Amino acid sequence: MISASRAACGLGRGEVSTTTADNLAARNRVAAASASASAAARPWRPSSATLAPPSLRNKFANEPLLPHPLFTAFDHLLGPALIITGLMLLLGLGTRLSLFAQGLIYTTLTVGLILIRQDDGISWLGIHIALVAFALALAKHNKFALLKKW
Repeated sequence: MISASRAACGLGRGEVSTTTADNLAARNRVAAASASASAAARPWRPSSATLAPPSLRNKFANEPLLPHPLFTAFDHLLGPALIITGLMLLLGLGTRLSLFAQGLIYTTLTVGLILIRQDDGISWLGIHIALVAFALALAKHNKFALLKKW
């Protein structure tokens, strides 16, 4: 059975008017554009396979500083090392040792960012290194440290 509006337009079953086809095409274009815009607006999320953004991963793959086994070891130990040194600093266990280790970690990260020319990250890590150096200079005045010798 053909609806009254289709019959008035002279369209049979399964036929689509050109204006309807144009409207559908326009809707599809708008939907595709909004989907690509929302995908571009979404921040990068790490997958289970990698923890580095694709752009940085490709840069390090093209310009390796360390052999692959050492790079993999550094990649896997970086997070736990930062967490452990941060907890040591907060708890006052080996304040100077943890600050020195954090300074080394931030220095190695800065060297890597210098090699791949990531200027924004270099400035942020430079601030971190300055704060760690300042804290290391004032560590002898820390009255809340549990282990003052280290």
